[in-house]
Amino acid sequence: MGIWLVVLLGVVGIGLIFSEIFIPGGVLGVMGLLALIGSIVVAAMSFSTPGIVVTVVVIPIAGILAWILAFRVLRKTRLGRSVFLQTTQQGVSVISGSAEEYTKFIGKRGVAQSHLRPAGVADIEGERVDVVTEGEYVKPGTPIEVLALEGNHLVVRAIEEEQTGT
Repeated sequence: MGIWLVVLLGVVGIGLIFSEIFIPGGVLGVMGLLALIGSIVVAAMSFSTPGIVVTVVVIPIAGILAWILAFRVLRKTRLGRSVFLQTTQQGVSVISGSAEEYTKFIGKRGVAQSHLRPAGVADIEGERVDVVTEGEYVKPGTPIEVLALEGNHLVVRAIEEEQTGT
């Protein structure tokens, strides 16, 4: 009975740790860890030293193989397609490294692509960049002007359309 209890506790432990992906919180992971420790304790009580060593080596290897297999197979199932990201999104330029390349935007005009509350995304000369206002709220589609580069933020403000009149 000892070998079956070791295997059962090992499989249950790996399953509980794996289920932590879908139901986060730590409880299932801790229970899984305790089940794995229990399988090692049962192995220590039931087997000699070589049996314990085999158990301590086999359980982590089986767990790693189960994770790899589960992720390869899970991605192709309906549940996996709902859990894992299947498409990529258009990236947004983020000022990092050399800020000198973003000084070219100072004084330029663009359009707010998202709500600027005060941070958001704008299109400036056909390039999507992260921007921040001086504190005011700006609606998407509002024309903006780049005032300055402060640290790693392009500071913008809303501009009013020039009106022609008599």
